[in-house]
Amino acid sequence: ELARAEMGEVAGTLREISEQQTCLPLEREALGELIGRLEVVERLGLSYLSSDRGAFTLSAGELRRLRLAGQVVSTLTGITYILDEPTAGLHPQDTGRVVEVLKDMRRQGNSLIVIEHSSEVLRAADHLIDFGPGAGQHGGSIVAQGTVEELAECPDSVTGAFLAGRRRVGRSGRGRSARQLLSLRGASGHNLQRVDVDIPLCALTVVTGVSGAGKTSLVTGTLAPAVAVALGSDTATPLGFSTLDGAQHLEQVVPIDGRPLGRSARSNPATVTRIFDAIRQVFATTSEARVQGYDASRFSFNAAGGRCEVCDGLGELETPAHLLADLRVPCHGCRGRRYNEATLRIRYKGASIADVLAMSVDAALAFFEHHKKIHRVLTVLHDVGLGYLPLGRSALTLSGGESQRIKLAKELGRARRGARLLVMDEPDAGLHPADVERLVSVFDRLVELGDTIVAVAHRPALISAADHVIDLGPGPGRMGGTVVSAGSPQDISADTSSATGRSLKAWSV
Repeated sequence: ELARAEMGEVAGTLREISEQQTCLPLEREALGELIGRLEVVERLGLSYLSSDRGAFTLSAGELRRLRLAGQVVSTLTGITYILDEPTAGLHPQDTGRVVEVLKDMRRQGNSLIVIEHSSEVLRAADHLIDFGPGAGQHGGSIVAQGTVEELAECPDSVTGAFLAGRRRVGRSGRGRSARQLLSLRGASGHNLQRVDVDIPLCALTVVTGVSGAGKTSLVTGTLAPAVAVALGSDTATPLGFSTLDGAQHLEQVVPIDGRPLGRSARSNPATVTRIFDAIRQVFATTSEARVQGYDASRFSFNAAGGRCEVCDGLGELETPAHLLADLRVPCHGCRGRRYNEATLRIRYKGASIADVLAMSVDAALAFFEHHKKIHRVLTVLHDVGLGYLPLGRSALTLSGGESQRIKLAKELGRARRGARLLVMDEPDAGLHPADVERLVSVFDRLVELGDTIVAVAHRPALISAADHVIDLGPGPGRMGGTVVSAGSPQDISADTSSATGRSLKAWSV
């Protein structure tokens, strides 16, 4: 019964038991240890979780905070913790709680090295190290370091410019008014309490709320599959709802999430966006390839003939290490280039097919400037902030944010197929404010082409750029699942009952 109950309730129950006169000293000591752990969980805003809930059902933000809770109660000192985006996917209210826990870990005598983009975490830091000036081959240098004030005064630091307020992600104020609506009524999946929402078509709608308020249940669990069913899908299974109106104005629903692009090391940005087919065709049309009788399949690292047969076109060999992670080393047959020597002798503008796969998006953009289809997709990859990414980078090594932006570029680069509903969960997760700026620009282009975008987000920078905001809450779990406020970003920031509104107002000052 305790395992099924929310951890906030469990803490209260254990306090009552420990205060009873029949409670033995040894029992009281054990209960005190449990209560202390549960209090940390409460401080991190996770009291709505039950302890028997499967880890696979938790969001990335919930898992990060639970791991933090485990470290805080350990009372270890002299430890150096390295944290990668501990606040990714968190509402500003929850971010503040994480910052306080990080300060507690510091006060215990520990050191923390944190990779972050959240302005709340940056402002709480004792020392900042800003890398850049750009990404990929354009980065790798320390642009500035010091206190928040010192970084804000540095003219070469893009991060400092955002901290100082000299640069901001573009505000909304676009005044895109809804001509048609997508209306969902009676959404009741998980903790949603018969929620009614209106989504303006041909606009950017951002769904906000504290972690656990029901955003994912509403958007990816109910809205997207409900529209898919209305458009004829026989595989989508939405959570409970009453009615859906307005889907007849759409031709397609496209969920774009941060899940890996594929489970195979053979998947990469070039193959996922389908431009590798066109690149192989370019090599097949060279005079040297025609003399040799090579067609486009010769330049595939997945097919026999052109690939290296030692590594089957992977470019590396895997050695099982039993109890440790498998060891991967460059293939001795092709030296990591994936292809045999005969294929590598075919050149286009002096580069082999392996050289092209090693190019960054930005380098390939100039290389294929006269190939319209390839250039169009590469331009979108550049616009979403992935200009540094090598075309042949294994999908297994990409972050969730990179995967999501590649999927977004794929949709923007393909031929139009009528009005679409694009559904995204935390598209701004793990992004620098400058990258959020790029993302908003891409969203604007999609909306101008007739698409409707619904995104779950927490960053004030992205929320302020929306045409319409739906704020769920007021709390997590059973305390959430209702619409607290809905309207323009200005309407939300004026609502003092909304946690999102308060953070949005503080951000805009």
